[in-house]
Amino acid sequence: MRKYLQTFLPMILGLLLLLVGLLLILDPIPPKQLRLATGAPGAAFHIFGQRYVTQLANDGVQTVLHPSEGSAENIALLAAGQVDAALAQNGGRDPDNTANLQHITSLGNIFLQPLWVFYRQDTAHRVHGKTQLNLITQLQGWRLNIGAPGSGVRNLMLRLLDISGLDPKDPHISMLKQEEAARRLQAGELDAMAFASNQNSPLVQQLLHTPGIGLLDFAHAETYSRRLPQIVPITIPPGLIDLQQQLPPQEMHLIAVTASLLVRHDLHPALQALLVREAQKIHAGPDWFQRRGEFPNPGTSEFPLDDDAAYVYRHGPSRWERWLPFWAATFMDRMGLAMISIALVVVPLLKFGPKIYVLEVRWRIYRSYQVLNTIDNTLNTTPSDQLLPRSALEDLLEKTRRLEDQLAEIAMPSWNRAAFYSLKSHIGLVQRSIQARMAHT
Repeated sequence: MRKYLQTFLPMILGLLLLLVGLLLILDPIPPKQLRLATGAPGAAFHIFGQRYVTQLANDGVQTVLHPSEGSAENIALLAAGQVDAALAQNGGRDPDNTANLQHITSLGNIFLQPLWVFYRQDTAHRVHGKTQLNLITQLQGWRLNIGAPGSGVRNLMLRLLDISGLDPKDPHISMLKQEEAARRLQAGELDAMAFASNQNSPLVQQLLHTPGIGLLDFAHAETYSRRLPQIVPITIPPGLIDLQQQLPPQEMHLIAVTASLLVRHDLHPALQALLVREAQKIHAGPDWFQRRGEFPNPGTSEFPLDDDAAYVYRHGPSRWERWLPFWAATFMDRMGLAMISIALVVVPLLKFGPKIYVLEVRWRIYRSYQVLNTIDNTLNTTPSDQLLPRSALEDLLEKTRRLEDQLAEIAMPSWNRAAFYSLKSHIGLVQRSIQARMAHT
């Protein structure tokens, strides 16, 4: 057994090193903590973030929420590596901040986020003689809040104002946080405010039911969607907000942007796949603006879809995940890849290993014959009347004994025993020749 190990030990060590290397590369144990950038407390992103905390906790992942002003700040945090994942509107990044965006990938679109533009109806009646508005241009010169710096809605509103022919630098335009803007709107200190959020947001529901506060009907919703690819036109049918009070009294048109789940590209693949599966649980239900199963989807985004997310969308969860907890399933998946990789090496070794051993045995016999030939030449090139010193003969004899010892260490296959015994016989002949010379010294 020891003789075979001497031959195959390098192969065994090589396979062990390959296994260790694959485990380091495949990283079968994902981290147990995730940093997620959401939004301001009470906003849709923050509400959904809390649901991710609950869902991921079931799989042993602790989620740390990072509140922010919104999409632009979330993307900046993600690009800087301060968070691992983020919720963000498509098109919500700050156009002036392009640093490290190549590190960001998308796990898909997760829901529609309507743009709500609320205004004071008394201001509308005073300026336009009516309480229902349907054009952004009707807000020209108003005290309009477009969202705080760092929010995606601010960047969206700046684009909408620009393509509508309004001056984004109008001194009447403010950039307050949502809660402060809503307070001022209701107090008459603002004429209008814009923000993007899910219809279940407490602030949305509050303003929808506040007397004297109207909701802008986007008559040009389809036009805006053609000008800005991230915009999706949506409608509110009569009575959807409140059927008993018949709110709204007629169909209204809004615009929405798709929200995406973004991650850093170096986030552990198992966590990326887990986030996609949890998103499918959290966002698959119907609401005012989407049908059941419409989200999440791979969709289009300003960031490329991650390969691991694309695999989950195409193939669903692995078979291990159907039977095992997340951590065990992840380990089995990654180890499966390692075993496949090792098999690609082991199978050829099993096929060619015996042949390699045959070549090694032949090479050892060949090398032994070379040494033996050198010893024999030393004896034969010395004239018979000139005796070699006894010390030289002893040295030659010792070399032949070392050849015998080396030969004994070879696990000789049955098919090669003829060469083995032939070499052993020749070693004996040379030894007797040396001993005969020593007898005359």
